[in-house]
Amino acid sequence: MRVRAAATWALGALVPALGAFAFVGSLWAAPTFIPTGIGMTPAAVALVALVATTYALVGALVAGRLPGNAIGWLLLGAAGCAGATLAACEWVALGLPAAAWASWLTQWVSTVPLLLVAYVLLLFPDGRLPSRRWRPALWLLDLAVVAMLVGSMFSPTGTADSGAPNPVAISAIKGTVVQDAVLGFLLLAAAIVVAACALVVRFRGSTGTQRAQLKWLAWAASVVTVGFVFQILTWFASRQTDGDLAQVGLLVLVVCFAAIPAACGVAVTRYRLYDIDRVVSRTVAYLLLTGIVVGVYVAVVTAASSVLPRGASQAVVAAATLAAAAAFEPARRRVQRMVDHRFNRDRYDAQRLVERYADGLRHAVELDGTQRQLVAVVRGAVEPSTIAVWVRPTRQPPS
Repeated sequence: MRVRAAATWALGALVPALGAFAFVGSLWAAPTFIPTGIGMTPAAVALVALVATTYALVGALVAGRLPGNAIGWLLLGAAGCAGATLAACEWVALGLPAAAWASWLTQWVSTVPLLLVAYVLLLFPDGRLPSRRWRPALWLLDLAVVAMLVGSMFSPTGTADSGAPNPVAISAIKGTVVQDAVLGFLLLAAAIVVAACALVVRFRGSTGTQRAQLKWLAWAASVVTVGFVFQILTWFASRQTDGDLAQVGLLVLVVCFAAIPAACGVAVTRYRLYDIDRVVSRTVAYLLLTGIVVGVYVAVVTAASSVLPRGASQAVVAAATLAAAAAFEPARRRVQRMVDHRFNRDRYDAQRLVERYADGLRHAVELDGTQRQLVAVVRGAVEPSTIAVWVRPTRQPPS
């Protein structure tokens, strides 16, 4: 048992080591993410390494505690592949020996984390299928993995972005749907849809602990979806402008993927499992709040720019910043109350119950009635197993 735990943590420690190598190397030669051709700054390398380390730590924790649960090993594998991709891209950037092989490695290793996350969707939370009827879904995902890896590993144009030929290219797949993992991506998209359906089936038949676990994963999936939408928007925007917005979108997507190990770690270890309603309400509230503040900022900048003369950019920025700051706190209170009413109903109801009790105390004169109301409020707000009220006895005046 100790040897297995030590080996698990050793695998987890390998990921930050690979990330450290990539970051230190990027200070001399900034790498390019070879599969997409997007350049990476040292800050971007550090951010990706940090997210990969998060996967590694959570994966090692879950695999060490529950070695029979495949979720921990899947997270650990995704972290290892992400770390290997970073290190291989930096290896190519530094021009070290066997750069062609390192470039080839990035082409297929970089796709593995996405494949493993699809397995997480299908097997969450106990590492097993919902039932035997879902075996075809697992076979579909296995087929997508094979098609993805074959198309990435043996594509004749697999390493064109690095300027190095694919050392194991197979010319027979050139011009087919297998080349560049096109077939693999299509099968993977279908497999992810089926895995999402399996997740919905689990949720509809779940109660108690498993229902809370699935809520955590649903929250993580929604965060990743927001990241994907933002990445697509920035990619389109970068094609219309001269700015490198595609890299910003990619970094935001990477950060959003950190929600998956966080959710899996909480759900599988069941640490603070039932805080999911509060987490969802806070996430939705701050997304809406961010949109409101950014909207106020953009509106003020647009309106002020049309009124003020040219060259008054500093005044415009200052006015927009003050307006956004002034709108933050009132918007936060209103948005949080609205979101709690929809997504965190228990907290909202408890808050309203306490507010009504506080208003009633202003006109309360009877001690026994106040005690009964206090007991009812505490029981309704926090649902304790036992409750008692102690009243300090009044001292009798000396005779």
